[in-house]
Amino acid sequence: MVEGNLYNSPTGTHASKRTWPPESPNLAPFRGPHLAVDVVLFSVVKRSHSKSLDLAFLLYKRGEGLAAREWALPGRMVRERERLNEAVEIALLEKCGIKGIEPKQLYVFDEPTRDDRGWVMSVGYVTTQRVETVADVLRRNRNLALGFVHHKPDQYSELELELPDGQLALPFEQEAIVNKGVADLQKRYDELPDPDFLLGEKFTLYQLRMIHEAVLGQPLDKDLFRRKMGDRLNPTSEKSIGSVGKPAQLFTRLNGYQTF
Repeated sequence: MVEGNLYNSPTGTHASKRTWPPESPNLAPFRGPHLAVDVVLFSVVKRSHSKSLDLAFLLYKRGEGLAAREWALPGRMVRERERLNEAVEIALLEKCGIKGIEPKQLYVFDEPTRDDRGWVMSVGYVTTQRVETVADVLRRNRNLALGFVHHKPDQYSELELELPDGQLALPFEQEAIVNKGVADLQKRYDELPDPDFLLGEKFTLYQLRMIHEAVLGQPLDKDLFRRKMGDRLNPTSEKSIGSVGKPAQLFTRLNGYQTF
């Protein structure tokens, strides 16, 4: 490392530049791995050919280099002296045009053979966005698309992923990141009513159940679902407007919080 290396924030210029001290020669024998960040961004969407909602995740088409023109999770290599959160912020902005969100750190994927370029560990991150936000992002960037999660009846099986253009697999074993992200999402949606606000502030019980079915990958008994979530919901005096059939009561989340 060059002594006196100057560091600038990739997302903006710091008020003052920081000069880093040289690394200790004691570290020379330890050749560390390269480090990357990858983000799985989930949403729940309704496709024209489907009566139900589907769990989707955002993909971007890679440029030149390994896995060129393949669909992949948004990510990037971590630069020298760069914080992980900064790398995530830059990846989402440069690859997807998304800013202002703070994904949750998910897991470190350290399989030594996951990247043919060399020893690259990836720190996976997970986040969610409402379908309106995702649709806007897709309209503005033709290099973005959605992949879809297909749950298997056996809860211990890996998920089946539907990728754009008939692509069979994600590069760099990123299926493991999607699988881990789905498990994280399901854990929270099994316990709380729409904790990530994929719905708006107010919703009907039917709308809530449809979101949970998409995330959990299974049909839910409406009476059991109502009893399970009832004490976490606040009924309002308002009714749904513009829906087919009898207007239904609207609810809000009791605490109005997001889990991350």
